[in-house]
Amino acid sequence: MINNPSLWPIILKSAPSVILIQALVIITVFSNFFLVNTTVSMMLCGPLGLFLSLAITIQESTFITNYILNNYVISNQLTGLFDTVLCNQDLDLIVYPGKLKRKVNLTLDDYIFENFLWLPFNSTVSFYEFIRTLLIYSIPILGPLSQTLNGFTDKGESLQMRYYKLTRLRSKHVSFLKEENEGRYMGFGIVATWLENLPVLGWLFLYTNTIGAALMAVDFHNSN
Repeated sequence: MINNPSLWPIILKSAPSVILIQALVIITVFSNFFLVNTTVSMMLCGPLGLFLSLAITIQESTFITNYILNNYVISNQLTGLFDTVLCNQDLDLIVYPGKLKRKVNLTLDDYIFENFLWLPFNSTVSFYEFIRTLLIYSIPILGPLSQTLNGFTDKGESLQMRYYKLTRLRSKHVSFLKEENEGRYMGFGIVATWLENLPVLGWLFLYTNTIGAALMAVDFHNSN
């Protein structure tokens, strides 16, 4: 990122709003949750609970900040950053056709089919996944560890969703790619999660992780 000046404007453009949002979130979280966290922590840990509550409150503010930034504030900038990295790696023929959108007006029958007729099936699948997760978590030690590692793998894969969209990969191709590169996704997800949860500076790694995901996508593409 440092050696590529074309990426800096994307980051610097959103820096003021990001810093402002982070400051507001920190002030809000500390004013509403720090006292509660301190009370509970000191009841459980004594005087050391003060330091524990400080760490918990900072982590809460970091999580909320990253959620707001990722979903509402800098999502378009992250998408543009991903595309820019691909273009810098000579993958323009993927980026430009992939950005073309076909707008199709749904008929009333199609709208009902997509939004209502599949609802019972989707609800059943969601309930099954919920019960399955609870059963896995109930297994001592191995259950939570397995779910945590799966979460890291999902994190690594989610950072490449833009590549899947640009190349218009089908779900079975995405599943195959995830299965073939599960170790790389998990390793990348561990590092990305840890960096994004750093207090104060975590927002900066939202950009660097996007760049890393784009470079990984370039590697996948070049190796077919």
